[in-house]
Amino acid sequence: MDHWIYIINAWIHIIAAMAWIGGMLFLSIIMVPALRKLGSLENSAAMIRETGRRFRRFGYLLFIILLITGAGNLHMRGFTFKFMGTSDFWMSPYGQTLAYKLVLFILMIGLGVAHDFLIGRKALAAMVDRPASGPTLRMRRAASWMGRLNIIIAILISLLGVMLVRGRPW
Repeated sequence: MDHWIYIINAWIHIIAAMAWIGGMLFLSIIMVPALRKLGSLENSAAMIRETGRRFRRFGYLLFIILLITGAGNLHMRGFTFKFMGTSDFWMSPYGQTLAYKLVLFILMIGLGVAHDFLIGRKALAAMVDRPASGPTLRMRRAASWMGRLNIIIAILISLLGVMLVRGRPW
């Protein structure tokens, strides 16, 4: 029975990661470029704002699911808090890989918050108020690059997750 719980927990973890990465890829590769080609910046801004608001709620729920299932995966693989509190753990290849994954996860959350509540919000407001101004274009580019960087970080996190289970190639 314990093995089934681990399998289900790992499966939920993978599904949550797929939903997060897939959603970001959809928004950046399909939706935003399509909106740029379809017409008015005001309508595009409204669509991006509403889609972003909905995905943000879903995304932060996914973060919570990833944290809970990630901790569950560690526990079910036999890693106790006591052992994880030792330098032996963090100096091991597994501990180092987990450390990289956790640092990138924290960075991804920080970038996501900055994108969602600072740069992205300002860029969308500026698209409506002063669509062709230099500051608006700079904010849109900054928001776009933050989103792309977050996608790269999420993909690296998934690679590190594979390495936690299958081992590092070096």
